[in-house]
Amino acid sequence: MDRAAEEAALADHQRAEEVREEAERTRNALREAARPRRPPRRARTRPNSTGPWPSCGPRTPRPRRGGRRARRPRGPGPGRGRAHTPYGQRQEAERRAAARTSRRETLARERADLLAELERARGADATVGQRAARLERQAGLLAHAAEAARAPRRPRAA
Repeated sequence: MDRAAEEAALADHQRAEEVREEAERTRNALREAARPRRPPRRARTRPNSTGPWPSCGPRTPRPRRGGRRARRPRGPGPGRGRAHTPYGQRQEAERRAAARTSRRETLARERADLLAELERARGADATVGQRAARLERQAGLLAHAAEAARAPRRPRAA
């Protein structure tokens, strides 16, 4: 494989990777857009009515109830632990994390394979170009030796 073909193959690979990443971004955006949205609980209204639920009337401070409930954080804040996350959201987050890890490991393996292939292609030379030049010189020497071997031998003068 000559240098031009190698560079063309690398450019094709990079373009294909960019196209794949763009398609993945588009797919993720479409998936996010297709996900059904529910309005927040406070914003929902009563059936056949235009106002909010009676319990969500004007914002007045409620008296704190004693006991364990008063100390428990409410809402999706940093104090709300994993146990309070809805099961579907937690499952989706775990799936995404596993997919990221899998992708990262796959890319690391591919990179290691490519580096090993590059080392084999280079041999003892610093670059693939130097290795190609050395191999071309060797091929020329071998061709010259083959021609010399095919040439008829002349008898030696005694």
